Amino acid sequence: MFYYYGAKSRYASRYRSPEHPIVVEPFAGAAGYSVHHLMKKSIDGAILIEKDPRVVELWHRLLKMSPREVLALEPPKAGEYTTDFLWMTLAASNALAKIPGYGMSKRAAATAPAMLTRIAKILPHIQGRVIVKEGDYREAPDMRATWFVDPPYQSTGLHPLSRGNGYAAGCDATAMNYGRLATWCRSRRGMVIVCEYEGANWLPFRNLHQGYNSIGEREHFEVVWNMKQRLRPRTR
Repeated sequence: MFYYYGAKSRYASRYRSPEHPIVVEPFAGAAGYSVHHLMKKSIDGAILIEKDPRVVELWHRLLKMSPREVLALEPPKAGEYTTDFLWMTLAASNALAKIPGYGMSKRAAATAPAMLTRIAKILPHIQGRVIVKEGDYREAPDMRATWFVDPPYQSTGLHPLSRGNGYAAGCDATAMNYGRLATWCRSRRGMVIVCEYEGANWLPFRNLHQGYNSIGEREHFEVVWNMKQRLRPRTR
């Protein structure tokens, strides 16, 4: 949808396709996986749970807009200061959620039109099909669905800038109990996909693909854990 730390939209096609008509993302962010499959019409809808109120506000604001209204937005010019989270996401920084505002860089200002064009293209495919709620992941509805779990990454020490700390206070890796999260993931009904960073050990992850940093250099491995709940046969 919009730019956000993690950028799962780049890798959404690498994950297993959803096996249920509803996707639940309990750490929504920009919901790259759900948006990808809504655009493909491979799911009916998505339920997004997000703890950061600024992200939730941005979702609600954009979902009420028409593509024309989005394209009519005027981004701040390079050097201008903004507290609008939409423009702040253009910083592509793991610190954006921890600062109150941002002075637009030349790169961010140049990228803004492409982001608006992307949002305007996506909106008709997702409006009326997405529910966005502010809350903790444990407040997600207990339902059979495709669960795409993309939490703040566990702090492993492999890379100081990519360890789940690029989120608002209370929403980052330091606020996570990964043992509790692992138990919760295993208890979901349906299909479960959990994303992480190489070195994470709270589930038996396997390598998915090698990622790239912001200047295109090969960097870390994204890892994944999958679970597919088998239906118990009915007993008479």
